[in-house]
Amino acid sequence: MKKDVIKQVSWFFGLALLLIGLYVAGYHYGSQIGESEEEIETRSMRSMQGETDEEILDKNTEYIVESHNLENDTLKTQSMSIPVEFIGLSKSEVIDYITSHDEQFREEGEEIQNISMISFSHDMLVLRKDVTKSVTISETVKKYENDNPYNYYMVLEDGAIVVYKQDKTTVFLETGIQDEELDENDKELLLQGIGVKNISELYRYLEGFTS
Repeated sequence: MKKDVIKQVSWFFGLALLLIGLYVAGYHYGSQIGESEEEIETRSMRSMQGETDEEILDKNTEYIVESHNLENDTLKTQSMSIPVEFIGLSKSEVIDYITSHDEQFREEGEEIQNISMISFSHDMLVLRKDVTKSVTISETVKKYENDNPYNYYMVLEDGAIVVYKQDKTTVFLETGIQDEELDENDKELLLQGIGVKNISELYRYLEGFTS
């Protein structure tokens, strides 16, 4: 009987030692190949706070701007220092920035029709802008101004003088000057519309109507 008891106790202690050994070995192995509880907790906290491993730009990021001339379909590439506004930004933040600040990428003599991101990584950012020569637009404006020498138009509408811009549709000034303040000749002219070259001439007219 005693031998049986001793045998059972010995078997129990042997099993206990085996389980303890397996636990220690497993813990040691897991600590070598996996994340610690602290690391897992830290990663979970960062995720809850909206932090990710998304790439961001820094001062060493290579920055390239491609200028695509829409008029002759040529491409010019420039490599330069990354703007300070981009440092620390993610891909989505750069896209937001360039779409709302495209005027900052305009060079003298060009007009930007579109700007887009071609490539993004921590090591390199490539932007492309589609451009036309601003001189083309300037010549168009010049021709329009030559054909339309007046910058303002005064008209009599609904019993009062209204001043329009050169396009004759955009209201520049509602004067409040009523038709009863005008003589018949001025009324007739204003009903047809009076062209005015500049702001000084405009105010001379208006002073004359009220004097």
